[in-house]
Amino acid sequence: MPMPSEGRFLSSRARSNRIVWLVLLFQVATSIVSHGATNRIRTAHSIGWYNTFLTFRLSDKSSIQAEYQWRREEWISNWQQSLLRIGYHVQLHPRVTARLG
Repeated sequence: MPMPSEGRFLSSRARSNRIVWLVLLFQVATSIVSHGATNRIRTAHSIGWYNTFLTFRLSDKSSIQAEYQWRREEWISNWQQSLLRIGYHVQLHPRVTARLG
């Protein structure tokens, strides 16, 4: 019966090699799967998508967050869409935050 020090557990080098091989296998598999997307028709787009994020602290445990997005065509000259999002954050516990909105 082998002792725990006789190879029951992988050494750190063996674990590193296994991780490298798994990452390489994942990259090869995903590149083969995503190769079909290269046949799409290519079109030139000049879309501008600009946004800003603001946070207003109300107290140590609560804040309001606002996000505004400007979506335009021809970089900025033609209006396409505007989006406003507002949320209220409250810290219930040092590791738990709730958001409404």
